[in-house]
Amino acid sequence: MSDDTEEVHFYTPQRWENWIKTLNEEFKEGEGISDDKAGEISLNMQEDVVISCLKIVKSVKNKRISKKKARMFLDDINNIVLETKDGLHEDVAIILESVQISLLAVIRSCIEWLGKPSTKLSLDELIDLALSKEEEGDVDGALEAISTLGARVISGESMPDIEDIPYSMVVEWLEGIEVISENLSDDV
Repeated sequence: MSDDTEEVHFYTPQRWENWIKTLNEEFKEGEGISDDKAGEISLNMQEDVVISCLKIVKSVKNKRISKKKARMFLDDINNIVLETKDGLHEDVAIILESVQISLLAVIRSCIEWLGKPSTKLSLDELIDLALSKEEEGDVDGALEAISTLGARVISGESMPDIEDIPYSMVVEWLEGIEVISENLSDDV
């Protein structure tokens, strides 16, 4: 393993700040931002972070970094993208919060992947469990179920269809896992 050979940065605060700057520039006071443009920027922000997380996964698989080092990199990304931003227009803050919610599940899924994700429940059962936990107010339990699902998607299982699930926080997390699924390549 080449953990000590050079300093590697999978994601930097500057990259995240550039996305927020882009989002702010697209928002025009009084006009707002079109849903299409907001969706495009949101997806691009998510994909940028997901690709960085998947590069960490690939580096572990290729034994270029240890799981311990990977966890440090994932924690760094977590700290960068989940940092609270003050002074944003309300609409920009709402878009950013939605992206952050999805990315929370992405990062937690990659961390879960570093261990051995449970295979006791099917992916559909994990979704049902997460929805049940969310309904009970157990947000941590819901996130744990979705993180396990995400880790298993990273390991090669197919993402279940989520189209008919009513909107909830679980759905926002699942949308992040969908971005993982869409960006997995044969060599990750």
